[in-house]
Amino acid sequence: MEIVIREIAKETYHSFWMKNDGAVFTDARWFDCTVKQGQIIRYFGLFLGEEMVNGFAFLEQKGRFFKTISTPTLTPYMGGIKQKDETTIIDFIESQSHQSRHYAFADEVKGYEVVNTYQIDLLQSQETLFKNLRQDKKRNIKKAAQSELTFRIESNFDLLKQNVATTFKRQAHGFTSYEQLEKIIHQYAHHFQINVFEKEDCLATLLFVYDKKSAYYLIGGFDNAKKNYVAGPFAMWQGILHAKELGCSIFDFEGSMIPSIAQYFESFGAQKKTYSYIASETWYFRLIKKLLK
Repeated sequence: MEIVIREIAKETYHSFWMKNDGAVFTDARWFDCTVKQGQIIRYFGLFLGEEMVNGFAFLEQKGRFFKTISTPTLTPYMGGIKQKDETTIIDFIESQSHQSRHYAFADEVKGYEVVNTYQIDLLQSQETLFKNLRQDKKRNIKKAAQSELTFRIESNFDLLKQNVATTFKRQAHGFTSYEQLEKIIHQYAHHFQINVFEKEDCLATLLFVYDKKSAYYLIGGFDNAKKNYVAGPFAMWQGILHAKELGCSIFDFEGSMIPSIAQYFESFGAQKKTYSYIASETWYFRLIKKLLK
């Protein structure tokens, strides 16, 4: 029997994934937090006859002269999808009339662009996790433990925004998803935030999300003006340990193709894992982008 893809209601999609232990990045509640004004999340089911056997979603944006498909905001890839169904979904996405399609899956699909993420096996003991750290990270964490640094696991959007804004300003990059971060903190239950303090000054803030299997480092910010360079590694280490305490078996940095960032993730003992990324644009869409610059 051939698999058929049908568009479905959000409630049908959500019910399916709740019964099938969906990951963070398949959760309709996650999409509710991350969607921006003017964006639409469309939901689809894969059916064998009348039985729904899988589901996926994509973000659709409509401009005056074009339509685009992408993985939703702050979502590195669609998780939870069975690997055998990914090529069926890819064929469906590529058959759409949208002028731009950028979409990622948690697994590597032959013939498509590969993107790196970095993961830690949390089933290892805490002693092994520490042993796998690079020497400079071990020194950072030991130094933090001997200093006046403390950490708190508490949700505080103001602290997160303050430190993220400082970091992006220093890197000369813009960040435009503060509204989505605030929704995650106030509406998405499966998150935790690590804040590192020196007395009452917050030096580092990291935000994580998690499901039954994995914890993900979403975003962080650091106040380097305070000249305390162990606060960031100390915060990340505490995030890794808390994910282990929550029962997660994998810690996922969400990856980067930027060498310096990749090396930072690897310094925590993370191993590289690849996943697939669809990237296609029509000549018409590329021309519009060029004209709008």
